[in-house]
Amino acid sequence: MTFDDPGFAPHLSPPLTAVEQPIEQMGEMGVRMLLRRLREPASDPRRVLLEPRLIVRESVAPPGVNR
Repeated sequence: MTFDDPGFAPHLSPPLTAVEQPIEQMGEMGVRMLLRRLREPASDPRRVLLEPRLIVRESVAPPGVNR
């Protein structure tokens, strides 16, 4: 299993399951938050949670399944 779903993950044997982060959303939110802090330096810090996506490939199996 891997994190960030690198381009090689689906091409390995077996293809690796991955947790994909919403990179574009992370960048957009980071810029928005930075601009807000520049405009309003005294504003409270914000915490933003973005949903990752699980991409299930052949490197994992349901519990109890032996390959």
